[in-house]
Amino acid sequence: MSGVAKKIADVTFKAGKTIHWEGMVKLVISDEGCKEFANLRHTFDEVNS
Repeated sequence: MSGVAKKIADVTFKAGKTIHWEGMVKLVISDEGCKEFANLRHTFDEVNS
């Protein structure tokens, strides 16, 4: 892994540790917003794995 790729992976990993998903989902009020939020979280988890 190149230096830049490693740095991006490290930052992404740390970001995943600091995102308070449960707190953010409480701010979503519409059903469509909840679906979009779930898609965002799923995509974020896929990128981090």
